[in-house]
Amino acid sequence: MTDGNPPLLDYAIISDPFPLRAAADETTPLSTLQIVVSNGGTDTVYCSSIIISIPYGDLGQSLLSAKSGDASADGWTIQAVDKNSDAALPEGDYACFKATKPGGHDDGEVTSTGTAFIFRNCKISTKPGTARIVIREKTTTDVKHWPPNPRFATLPLTKYPRPDVPPEPVQDFHAVAADQQQLGQEVGAGQKIVLKWRGPKLEYKIICGPGAKETVKPDHETKGMNDGRFDFTWKGEVYRDTTFQLQYVIAETTHTQTTTVNVRDPRLTGLTVQGGTLIEAGKAKIEIRADKQEINLPQGEITSHGRIQSEGEISGASLKASGALEAKTVTANDTLTVKTGVAQVQALTVKGELVAEKSLTVDGILTAKSDIVAEKGVKATGDITTQGKVCGVTVTASNEIKRGDNPVLVKGDLIYLFNTTEKAYLYAANDHFDYDSDRGRVFYWKPGARVDNGKWRVD
Repeated sequence: MTDGNPPLLDYAIISDPFPLRAAADETTPLSTLQIVVSNGGTDTVYCSSIIISIPYGDLGQSLLSAKSGDASADGWTIQAVDKNSDAALPEGDYACFKATKPGGHDDGEVTSTGTAFIFRNCKISTKPGTARIVIREKTTTDVKHWPPNPRFATLPLTKYPRPDVPPEPVQDFHAVAADQQQLGQEVGAGQKIVLKWRGPKLEYKIICGPGAKETVKPDHETKGMNDGRFDFTWKGEVYRDTTFQLQYVIAETTHTQTTTVNVRDPRLTGLTVQGGTLIEAGKAKIEIRADKQEINLPQGEITSHGRIQSEGEISGASLKASGALEAKTVTANDTLTVKTGVAQVQALTVKGELVAEKSLTVDGILTAKSDIVAEKGVKATGDITTQGKVCGVTVTASNEIKRGDNPVLVKGDLIYLFNTTEKAYLYAANDHFDYDSDRGRVFYWKPGARVDNGKWRVD
């Protein structure tokens, strides 16, 4: 609004936050005011100063609760002024700021592009109402003729009431088990849980990661408390450690509360570990580090639908691999089964049955206290030892093949036959001891030593 001496410049005001609301108390965040000054006419306007007066106090028409605000503007100098200055100021309680062009220019031009006067860190008063900011400008369109009195205008700005909500409206956000018992330190994977809280009727959201699943959306009891709040619940399942966020909006501000549920046996969809890793479960141990890689489950089963691979030792009560089995050392206390891949190790010990549906290759000693079975070849660069049977298309060992403690003969072996009764070696007789034209005689050498013609080949 203006009187008979209207301003030559245009003024507009906006607040942050917008719309502006009365403060709740001293803890309410500070606000920012912006007053945009521009020349909306066709004539050039010259300005020597602008005084902006903002009312303060505890009334509805007070914008600020106390003198406050840090003022600034590009290309202008803004300083606070008080009642003792010689400037024309409004009567009453006002925080006044004088804006001038730097360097003392009395003929500073104001263009149509405008300038924003910014007042930060403003403490808004607590009562709703409309406050009026008083503007006094010293302006002219002719620098040779300045008016004796400043021109002035008022800018209304309304403080809206704050939403009527109870103090601390949302409380007691926590998790309980599905049987309504308070949770301990940990729960089991897949256990049903209930999230509980108390608050007014608002739109609530429960936010969590993939470690939990919602089964029943937030709901509340039909009968509320005397303070206008209700008991709310959310139901779901948890599979690994999860932090739940309760999210809601009050007075155009989003609020968040959290509670965490820990799971003692988490289910993971994937895991990447960088650095040394040690997993212990009773006597079972899996250790992986730069200088040592081994899997040891002496009382458990190691099963893989792909291959089992380690640069160290693999040992367990039972080993089963759908793919290849590769390790420096493999020990199975019960059975070892390789379905589709190649079992290739440096040393292998199986106290039960060993089955490989393809080839079985050991760079060292192959030992089994039961059977060794392979649909293709069985090969060891060292000894092959078993207390059961060895089955394969081919069986090859660089050293002896033993069943129990006794060597096993294979095709192509050269042997000596020793008679245990006569304590002598069997040998083929010379030609003049022929039995007939087609047959020759076989003797045993009574002295007991081996003779040159006593070697026999296994075919």
